[in-house]
Amino acid sequence: PPAYTGRAPIFLTGEAARPPGSEYSVPTGSVVTVRTSGARDLSVVSSGQAGEVAAAVVEPEDGKPAAGDNQPLERQVALDTAAEVVIRKGDSDVMAWRFAVEPDHAPRIDFAKAPSPNRSGALGLTYSLSDDYGVVEARAEIAPLDPDAAGAEARPLFEAPVIPLSLPQLRTRQGVGETIRDLTSHPWAGAKVKMTLVARDEAEQEGRSPPLEVTLPARRFTEPLARAVVEQRAILALDANATGRVADALDALTMAPEDTYDNASDYLALRTAYHRVFRARNDDDLRDLVDYLWTVALGIEDGDLSLAAQELRAAQEALREALENGASDEEIERLTAELREAMQKFMQALADEARRNPNMANMPQSPDAQMLRSQDLERMLDQIEDLAKNGARDAARQMLSELQNMLENLQTGQPMMGNQQQNGEMMQSLNELADMIRRQQELMDQTQRAQNGLGEDGEPMTREQMEEALRRLQEQQQGLEQQLSDLMEQLEGMGMQPGQPQPGGQPGEGNPLGQAGEAMGRAAGDLGEGMPGSALGNQGEALEAMRQGAQGMAQQLANQGPGFGGNPNGRQMPNEDPLGRPQRNPGPDLGTTVKVPDEIDIQRAREILEAIRERLGDTGRSVIERNYLERLLDQF
Repeated sequence: PPAYTGRAPIFLTGEAARPPGSEYSVPTGSVVTVRTSGARDLSVVSSGQAGEVAAAVVEPEDGKPAAGDNQPLERQVALDTAAEVVIRKGDSDVMAWRFAVEPDHAPRIDFAKAPSPNRSGALGLTYSLSDDYGVVEARAEIAPLDPDAAGAEARPLFEAPVIPLSLPQLRTRQGVGETIRDLTSHPWAGAKVKMTLVARDEAEQEGRSPPLEVTLPARRFTEPLARAVVEQRAILALDANATGRVADALDALTMAPEDTYDNASDYLALRTAYHRVFRARNDDDLRDLVDYLWTVALGIEDGDLSLAAQELRAAQEALREALENGASDEEIERLTAELREAMQKFMQALADEARRNPNMANMPQSPDAQMLRSQDLERMLDQIEDLAKNGARDAARQMLSELQNMLENLQTGQPMMGNQQQNGEMMQSLNELADMIRRQQELMDQTQRAQNGLGEDGEPMTREQMEEALRRLQEQQQGLEQQLSDLMEQLEGMGMQPGQPQPGGQPGEGNPLGQAGEAMGRAAGDLGEGMPGSALGNQGEALEAMRQGAQGMAQQLANQGPGFGGNPNGRQMPNEDPLGRPQRNPGPDLGTTVKVPDEIDIQRAREILEAIRERLGDTGRSVIERNYLERLLDQF
């Protein structure tokens, strides 16, 4: 089968080569390779809708034809439609196989919700994707709403922007993706356009969404001088023939500087722009001038803060592209360092702006507001780099998206205000449940080590040590089960419903926390009988059920209204604070946002890699099988 399908090759050798009337179902584009030895008078043909087609002879890799009748000979037939592959000797059919061909459908992509700007003005896109074997690339194409509106005489310097879209996984078969792109600096910002989402699979097939009318978000400038500069920038960007008018406008803006400019650097920057108009020799020079005018406008409006934010977004985009394109560990490390430096500059500029603007520092803080420290962001960057180096690129990209949301919202995030109150007992119970989730994860890690015959120090255990380790794990699991039972009674006494399924669950799905307790009981029994492998499965069920139950209860708490973490009007609060983080008031972080691989996941991935490498080192395996193993290795 084609490599992108991930399907294993089918070997028709020995008795399997003589199926009793069987028909094999294979993906379109599959190749049938017939290898014969010592029978040069055989022919191979494919009989299908297009009639009979002779198989192509595969030449040796060294380009030299095989010598002698006993040398092996390979012939190949590509299957695009249902066909029968026949081996003939003269007019007689020696052997035949029938193949049904599975079609490869074009990918599907559509808007999950209407595009909208976030608080910082960046455009947010949410979309659904699906494909037989996985989407490998997606983008948003933008076209003018009215192509004739610009006029035939205008000569734009910039084409419409094309937005690369992030994928939930590197090869997404089914999922929902989210992309945030800052287009406020693009000359098309503020224009009404048609936006179409496009998804491509590895067979180069494209799927397109119905076009949607969108107004591209534009940056709002409060300083009159900055607004005037941006206006001239837009005129020049959309018509290179307007250089004379733009030069006159820039000249007028710099008249009487002693009465107009408080900052001499702003005046000098605009005079530099005026002279660059006349020095421009081609369209590339004019494009550089357009970029320069945007930088000047940002400096007039916000000083270093906007410039630092622009550098930060560029660094985020560079790291995102590297993660999606499979860049080397060295490249990831370099781009992460650049992002860290850009983030430090941005945080410093934000602090400087707060010092210059006393109103920001004097705003009353809510007791529920979460503090975002530079150490938190640094730790998040370290996790992104570690995940990427360990091969968990999908998790690294998801965490980078979380970081981007936090930094975008940080620019306009306002302190939470109001008279919200917390119910101490309920919050304490949810914190206790979050701690139990953490302890159950630790028990799973310890059980995994015990299954591998390793102690806590990583050394192999004797039989007696193994029995003692399993006994201790059984006692800890039973204690956790009892603690969960006590917690459920406490929650019921406070009016909570610990048995309520997670929002969106189907009726009758049962009691998530009750299911967790039952799974814990089964795990304890398995550990008592010396079956750590079976206990692992039950521990995993308990962990997932606890997370689902905790999410449902946190949602109940958020919906209680005043005094229970809701807003004063009784409406449900969003699940994120102004910094893009999960709300503190609905409860603790239950580990359900970004899926970071735990110790068991990473160890299992290492075992798979070692097994693939071991088989690949076996020189007795066929070329086809070795090629398949190499493709598997590339995916990891």
